Amino acid sequence: MMVPLTREGRKAREEFIALISKYKKPQESDVLEVGMGRGYFGSIVGDIFKTYSGIDNTIDNLEICNRKHSGAFDYRLGLAEAIPFGDNIFDILLYPRVFHYIELKDQAIREAKRVIKPQGLVVVIEPNPDYKGHIWVDPRMQEGSPSFEPKRLSDKLDKIRASMDYVRKQRVFKVLEEIPIFDNNMVASFLIN
Repeated sequence: MMVPLTREGRKAREEFIALISKYKKPQESDVLEVGMGRGYFGSIVGDIFKTYSGIDNTIDNLEICNRKHSGAFDYRLGLAEAIPFGDNIFDILLYPRVFHYIELKDQAIREAKRVIKPQGLVVVIEPNPDYKGHIWVDPRMQEGSPSFEPKRLSDKLDKIRASMDYVRKQRVFKVLEEIPIFDNNMVASFLIN
């Protein structure tokens, strides 16, 4: 079951569909979302694909996703570094706002290569570290919140930049393009197998 979308959610959905459609036909694509969290991204775009699967490393998130989507998607417990699916299964791999959390990036890239079909598309979406409109740069959010302390925030932004740099420099997949999306709030990197 898809959740009702806000105006921003509908806009993000339309933009994402247009971007994916440049490279693949969504309705013919088997998709894996790596790091599905609580299923927000699947709620926005999961129904446009032939199949939609997701992995996350927490049981709580897995249970929430399965309740939220009533079995419409194949959600499993797993890690980017050890994807619990067979070889050459997916046309598209999505990493929405998660790649900077992956510690063993080389292993994660090898796993992506293993589960993606030839000519498969990898989409890495990260927060744009230079976007000044993020909620986390709002001084009201930073006040009294350990997550938004200037040093901690600076470290997070550095981690995001390093992650994006890794994606650009890895040699397993060819980088097709890197573009700002969602009102410049995020950056999407499109790679091909």
